[in-house]
Amino acid sequence: MRTLLRACVLFGWLVLCIPSPAESQAPPGDGAGSLDEFRELWKGATRAKDAGALAALMDDQIVQLRGDFPPLVGREAVRAFAADMFSRIPGANPFEMYPLGSRVAESWALEYGEFGPTGGGRAGGYLLVLKRVEDRWVATVWKYGRAMRMP
Repeated sequence: MRTLLRACVLFGWLVLCIPSPAESQAPPGDGAGSLDEFRELWKGATRAKDAGALAALMDDQIVQLRGDFPPLVGREAVRAFAADMFSRIPGANPFEMYPLGSRVAESWALEYGEFGPTGGGRAGGYLLVLKRVEDRWVATVWKYGRAMRMP
């Protein structure tokens, strides 16, 4: 619960204190550590149904909020959920993240967007709070769901 509270406080700080997207954009996809690379690694892990690779993109104390389901707290919980989910999906997972906006403040980032099938249609929305660990981004809070619609 303390982790969730810290995440909510951080999210509020990011929303209120970071300049508008026009003033502060995410670093371009220029190699290791970009938000573009984070999304590509996520896409690769989900397409390969590799729960371990997906969990490696998460902070040790990740809080993942998923629509009508109870929250997942911790990297291992995300890995176990992903492994179970992947075992139920026939074939590759064809979903992608389509970012609509992001803000970066040194070692913290906020990104929001939509997710859906590769090549078309949107299934829902997402909000990511990430922190920089060494040379890469890891997710600390991840909220997504079919009912989330982004402007």
